[in-house]
Amino acid sequence: MEKQSHSIQDILLENFKASIYSHFYEKDGYYALYHSLYMNLLYVKKDAFDVFCKIKSGVRTREIINSHKYINKEAVIDTIKLLYENNLIVNSSDKESILNKENLSNISIDIQIMYLILTDKCNLNCKYCFIENAIDNNHLHESMSIDNLKKSVDLFDKLSLDNKENRTIILYGGEPLLNKDTLKKGICYIRESLKDVKINLITNATEISREDAAFFRDYSIDVSISIDGLESINDSARVFLNNKGCFKNIIKGYNNLKLEKVPNIGASITLGSHNIVNLKKNIEQLIKYFDFNSIGFNFLVDFTSVHLKKEIVL
Repeated sequence: MEKQSHSIQDILLENFKASIYSHFYEKDGYYALYHSLYMNLLYVKKDAFDVFCKIKSGVRTREIINSHKYINKEAVIDTIKLLYENNLIVNSSDKESILNKENLSNISIDIQIMYLILTDKCNLNCKYCFIENAIDNNHLHESMSIDNLKKSVDLFDKLSLDNKENRTIILYGGEPLLNKDTLKKGICYIRESLKDVKINLITNATEISREDAAFFRDYSIDVSISIDGLESINDSARVFLNNKGCFKNIIKGYNNLKLEKVPNIGASITLGSHNIVNLKKNIEQLIKYFDFNSIGFNFLVDFTSVHLKKEIVL
């Protein structure tokens, strides 16, 4: 949603503050400003970002414009107008209530994909996992109840306005099979409520029994297995809490899926220093060993030390 533009005189008289929904990310001297409610996104350089920061810290508009640092005052005014029009800054008196009917009527939402985090528990302790490695030892793990899952599915149905036949629900964790009761009851509810939705389960596969596999087949669940390569590569990073590799357990889960003829089984590979060097060879070995229908890749958040080379592109 964009606001009506302010005149220069309006800007000189007005005081602004940063929206409570504004966020920023910096990389190599460039900044991304993002509004999490209206989904507005701006890429700016440091001068413009400095203007945003001054507003965020409470500096009055006229003081910013008259600052000796900013020689080109017109550029500063244009920046303030742009931030305001994209909702990244608001009038200082704006309470920004998202429950306001006028606000809600101006938001166009059409969500086609929903992630359901069934639990934050995991039976693995992957060496690169930024979630598990950041959890405090005193953290109390939580799992989604079937009631909350049903409410989420109902809300998703209301918010997915168009192309309902292309909707996808992704069952995620932690390890979702550690909340098996909600997982299975939830799948039943989704299939009863949303006839055409695609359901994708992302799992490390170490907990999949033949009974589970038969259930996934009967309810047309696409299964994506987290695996980073064959045994030596996978087990160098993906380990149980006792530091033992999980590859052999993945094989058991995968074999159960194949025995029960689950039609769509894919691989979800996290790329890092443990498997990137000989990536093409690693993927070829994985394809030869498994009968995956698809392969997807995830990049680690901190991947700056790894340089991709032309010869490893598949």
